[in-house]
Amino acid sequence: MDNLSLSAIGKQPAANITGYIFIKRKMFWAERYARIKDRKLAYYEDKGDSVPRAVLHLADAQLVEGVNGREDLFELKLRSGSILSLFIKIESKSFRQKFIACLQENIKPTISAI
Repeated sequence: MDNLSLSAIGKQPAANITGYIFIKRKMFWAERYARIKDRKLAYYEDKGDSVPRAVLHLADAQLVEGVNGREDLFELKLRSGSILSLFIKIESKSFRQKFIACLQENIKPTISAI
């Protein structure tokens, strides 16, 4: 039997994922390479870039699926930061389901240790 201390509860690493997504700009959709890790969504111009275009903290985010009745379109609403709303489109159904599941896992609140 494994030993689990109270300090370890809620400290399990959140799910991670990487891949290409489309992000809504003012007049067009831009394809970006995205990474969800450590409760943050970072997106880059290209996969090889070392500096992200933006890093969004997911701890207090809200996910709205099926925007405008479209299953490939969803919105990420944030409560703080310079970006408060981000529309994301993912055409591949299997990748979209994995990406959304990863977002949901990273948005969930963690249990703090006493």
